[in-house]
Amino acid sequence: MLCSRANSRFARSILKKSIYSLLKSANSELSLGCPLHPSRDLFRQQEQVKDMSYQSGWVCGYCGKWFYEEHFLDQHFDNRHSDVLDTVVNATCLDDYCDILGCDLARLQDTSILKGNHIWWKNALCRPTEMMNIQNRCLQIAKECSPPGSSYVRDIIAGNICSRLTCKNYWNREDVDPVKEAYKLAFDILFGILITLALFTYYMFTLGYVLSLANYNINLWIKARNRAVLQSNRFQYNPTYNADSRWQREAVDKFMV
Repeated sequence: MLCSRANSRFARSILKKSIYSLLKSANSELSLGCPLHPSRDLFRQQEQVKDMSYQSGWVCGYCGKWFYEEHFLDQHFDNRHSDVLDTVVNATCLDDYCDILGCDLARLQDTSILKGNHIWWKNALCRPTEMMNIQNRCLQIAKECSPPGSSYVRDIIAGNICSRLTCKNYWNREDVDPVKEAYKLAFDILFGILITLALFTYYMFTLGYVLSLANYNINLWIKARNRAVLQSNRFQYNPTYNADSRWQREAVDKFMV
């Protein structure tokens, strides 16, 4: 069964913010049987050896090979260092818990242009029965992750994760506001339309100016050519023309004006 590295990365980020950091500050930890325990994370070891401090790239901690993007380093892990995954005891694919952790919300952080519309549809099409089943699964995991004789871990997971698994509260996060995102989406669309109209107007104005200038220059050239032809004909077919005659020069000047 394939496990998505990208989704697991989103899930890991949510766990660090919502659970791991709180448990660390309280000097508490998850039980070893908890599927969300860091030691059971399938990709945890490979993620820990990633180094991005070298020339704004990513370096493999196993062999020192450099990569321009993290995606290619992930592929390198799959091709060259997949044996590391076999050393994880009772490995857990965090991608399997994305429905509980809300990975889709974290994924939307980098797609703000579609975020508001996506959230609106997700909220409108939410199924209460399905969300209740996910919440019950979350509460069961909270019990598994709680050490014997302590309810603190269970309360942390239930309060920070499970309580949000309802159609009303799922999108009610600090970093997600459906109404705000919908307005932002409408503003982005309107702004794009206005920019397009402004560029089109500027293009048409510039095109009209260039064409009018070209026509003006063409008319000047035609007038100059016609004057040259008339002058040539005047000199050619007037046998009495005398360049030294003052009245003839004046007549030519008047004719050429």
